[in-house]
Amino acid sequence: MSDVFTGNKEAILLFIANQTDPDKKWDISEHKEKRKRSLDSNSYFWVLVNKIAEHQKISDTEVHDQFLSENICYFYNSEGAFDWKTSPREPNRYGLIREHSIDGYNYWLFAGYKVKLQKEDGTVCKDPDGNEITSNVYWHIKGSHQMDSAQMSRLITSVVYEAQNLGIETATPDELADMQRLWEQRYGKKHNAD
Repeated sequence: MSDVFTGNKEAILLFIANQTDPDKKWDISEHKEKRKRSLDSNSYFWVLVNKIAEHQKISDTEVHDQFLSENICYFYNSEGAFDWKTSPREPNRYGLIREHSIDGYNYWLFAGYKVKLQKEDGTVCKDPDGNEITSNVYWHIKGSHQMDSAQMSRLITSVVYEAQNLGIETATPDELADMQRLWEQRYGKKHNAD
């Protein structure tokens, strides 16, 4: 299995400089991010998140996490199954944990169950008191910055509905359609959901 590292020029040079095996070979290729939707749609999402947070007197993060947990878009692994991991961390009230990544955050949604951790030989891991160690299972889900246009449209529809129910001014359907048209003119046809 080969190591994969993504970063800018300085990060890659630092990564390679810190490698200790002088015989190890590296392939370098340009990583091009696909623009999946307009930055305007994400900006609009965050404007409404901020307004809802102010109205409800809670943080932007709480409102954001609430909408992510209600509009779930999963990441899939190379075999086509949900990407997942175990973690001892407890989720927030919306079932999420977040981790820093190169482009912001990765989000993980609590799957609703725990598993016993095992060693390579199949024996169950135990703590110093002899108790079996369990860990939460989390599904890897997309943050708003990682969604394609169809997924983001669904997220915006949800946040607009909530804002309107709270009496918060939102864009008209025509303004929303204009945002979508602008994106399509700049970046091509609408992407399908993953």
